[in-house]
Amino acid sequence: MTVTGALGLEQRYGPSKLLRLGRGALFLSLLVLLASWQAEVSLDTLFRDLPKGASELKAFFPPDFSILGELLAPALVTVLLALVPLPIAVALAVPLAFLGAKNLVPRPVRVVARSYITLQRNLPEIVMVLLLVRAFGLGPFPGIAAIVLGSVGMLSKLLADAIEEIDPRRLEALVCTGAGTGRVIRYAVIPELMPTLIANVLFRFEINMRQAGLLGAVGAGGLGYELSYALNLLEYERVTMTVLVLLGLIATAEALSDRLRRRLLRGRRHDD
Repeated sequence: MTVTGALGLEQRYGPSKLLRLGRGALFLSLLVLLASWQAEVSLDTLFRDLPKGASELKAFFPPDFSILGELLAPALVTVLLALVPLPIAVALAVPLAFLGAKNLVPRPVRVVARSYITLQRNLPEIVMVLLLVRAFGLGPFPGIAAIVLGSVGMLSKLLADAIEEIDPRRLEALVCTGAGTGRVIRYAVIPELMPTLIANVLFRFEINMRQAGLLGAVGAGGLGYELSYALNLLEYERVTMTVLVLLGLIATAEALSDRLRRRLLRGRRHDD
């Protein structure tokens, strides 16, 4: 082994590295202990009540298959809660992404757009739907509006980053021919952006399916509402059936999304 290699191993695995890792582990351990103390975590209570909780799980089985027909309509509502916000979110996210790209707009415009995107991304959908339910009442509309806002924050961030990663030589070449901003966007930005847009919209659909189940539990309708309703009535076998249908929808959405993304990637490699 060369001297340089030995020095590299010493820096990577030497006592100073282990000391830093030890300090980090000690700090994290203290944080966990502090959080456990603040949350009043009791391991004695956990181990004492664990057998009782395990025995109560028997109430959830077997699933109540007789209600499968009743869950078809809520399942459709859940799919619509995930699907309907996508075109609305894309229509809002694309212009916002252009305004948030530093290679297309002046810095003040980008700062304002990026600040708005950050605000939307950091506001959880569950908080938004609670506020919207308070304002508009129960039903699908608050759930759709909350998912739209969450989708806009995510998609605009990813698309703005994709625009900024476009080879600047392509943009400069069009500018040198006298093309204005509109032509640059049409002929250089949009063709590069479309595969990223499609892939991220498919990925967002997967997220929306999960969010639809969660938001339904707080009044947005669909399977989430059915789940909350069954829990309140202590109908545990109905709860299990509802969860199985929801998991089936999510798994189907993920499988379709993955298949479409793979076809998209194969198409891009073929074009290249």
